[in-house]
Amino acid sequence: MEDLAHSQDLSPDDIIIAVMGITGSGKSTFISRCTGNDSAVGHSMQSCTRKVSYATIKHNGRTIRLIDTPGFDDSDVDDSVVLKEISYWLLMAYSQSPPMLLSGVIYLHPITNVRMKGTDKSNLAMFQALCGKESMSCVVMATTMWGKIEASTGDKRQANLSEKYWNGLVNAGTLVTKHTDTKNSALGIIDQIIEQKKHITLKLQHDLASGKKLQDTDAGQELSRKLNEEREAAEKRLAETAAELDDAQKRSDAEDAKEILEIQAQYQKEIQAKQLELERMRLDMQTLFKQKQEQLQRERQNLEEQGRSEEDSISKLSEQLSTMKTNQQKTAATPAKYEDVNSSNVNDMIKTQIQEHQLQMQLEREKHKREMEDTKRYNEMLEVAKVGTDWGKKGALIGAGGAVIAAGSLAADVCCVM
Repeated sequence: MEDLAHSQDLSPDDIIIAVMGITGSGKSTFISRCTGNDSAVGHSMQSCTRKVSYATIKHNGRTIRLIDTPGFDDSDVDDSVVLKEISYWLLMAYSQSPPMLLSGVIYLHPITNVRMKGTDKSNLAMFQALCGKESMSCVVMATTMWGKIEASTGDKRQANLSEKYWNGLVNAGTLVTKHTDTKNSALGIIDQIIEQKKHITLKLQHDLASGKKLQDTDAGQELSRKLNEEREAAEKRLAETAAELDDAQKRSDAEDAKEILEIQAQYQKEIQAKQLELERMRLDMQTLFKQKQEQLQRERQNLEEQGRSEEDSISKLSEQLSTMKTNQQKTAATPAKYEDVNSSNVNDMIKTQIQEHQLQMQLEREKHKREMEDTKRYNEMLEVAKVGTDWGKKGALIGAGGAVIAAGSLAADVCCVM
């Protein structure tokens, strides 16, 4: 999967489709079926997408750009971080002249989910707030994981989803279909979007471009509502434990009191985390750009440190190999007496030769790995360098009607995927 800033062959005729869905719904797998590359496919509920990225395919004479987005409700990444990542990319795309617009959105939902859980419902609400009603005719709701369930059971669940939970989307023109985890199935879904022959502006893009802060967008308000509910629930549970702690102290039950204090600490930590997420969204787009630049600079420093570490590793291996060869040459130059040669000596010589061979192979692997990493690191550092240079030249300008025309060449660097 490529980074956003590295495409130099962008054409206005390219079809750009975003792939969204909860963590573990199969977004990266869907894209891999289209590309034939399974290297980034996860096989658990852990997400293998941490930032917005894209893949390119050629299909029926057209260039298709598939945008892989991080999912909400990821156990390792806060929802506010995910929303900021998606917001940044969407605004950068919309800031181009002319704007780089999506042809459609594919939303994936695992048919293996027996019912619509709370996370499923909150993610659906977030998705609707992010897209807006006007974009729904270019949305495809595709169910996944059909290989893990009986077809008849899956058909009933999909019908229930369409009638009970997705009916508003369907009435707005959204298509519901199944993805059977094959290349033909994935390309068929893409064809359904291409046939629309439309370009859409997502509601989040419009809100951000009009100058709204992230927390004031429809998507930001939806996430704020969810975070406030979760924080209030944690505060309620914390309050309930106060009486339990008082009772344990009256009974002089130290063990019970200690356990309750630990539970309270967990609730307090959860409350603080939700509050921090809410505060993260209280920013305008200029601040978001600046934070993104700082993030890229940190990534550049990490990449440079990795490079130095790999250099040290290669240097140490080369030194070990050189020392071993020198010792072998000294041994070979010293004539051995017949009575000194025995099976133990021969075994030692064989072991030494094997170690030398293994060391040589390890060194070659490290060098090859370094070459591969250098190429990747070089491309990633190009992105950082461009962002750093352009950020000093361009700021966010408020144009006619309050539209944000953001960081001209910075946007070109980051959003040239389309």
